[in-house]
Amino acid sequence: GGAGRGSAAARPHSSAREPGAREASMAAAVAGSVLRGLLRRQLSAQIQPLLSFRAMSSAPEQPHASHSYETLKVSQAREKVLHVELNRPDKRNAMNAVFWREMVQCFNKITQDSECRAVVVSGAGKLFTAGIDLMEMSSVFVMVEGDDMARKAWNLRKKIREYQESFTVLQRCPKPVIALSMEAALGEV
Repeated sequence: GGAGRGSAAARPHSSAREPGAREASMAAAVAGSVLRGLLRRQLSAQIQPLLSFRAMSSAPEQPHASHSYETLKVSQAREKVLHVELNRPDKRNAMNAVFWREMVQCFNKITQDSECRAVVVSGAGKLFTAGIDLMEMSSVFVMVEGDDMARKAWNLRKKIREYQESFTVLQRCPKPVIALSMEAALGEV
């Protein structure tokens, strides 16, 4: 047997054949986890004062005149920095149909705002967001219009793409967007 397919020589990284490879791999994973934790704490300590809205200015945040929304509160955190706050604390900032539409409108305006250089997004109350407002949104998905399954599926796809746009607009925003979550952020990505 040479170094053909299936031999140990053809697979130099095979952990099944190397004594101690599994232990070394586990040790590397633990070390990586510890290092990530240390870096996260160190960076958090350095960045937290920069993100603290109370520390940014002695003056309170001013509402931003060109932004008026039902589910979002937009204010001037400091010069050239906008603060977009998910503002449904009674619903744990759950995302409803109005939210999806307003996020797109808000970030389209921010993209065009030459005075804005950065955006901080946070949630009002105890949570950044609880995710989709299932009570409201379940009816949207159940009541999809269409005469047959194909049309219903097509219309559902269009609706989901509309909702996805509220996140895509964040990604396309040419300004740095920082998400600030002080407590929990629930939901799936």
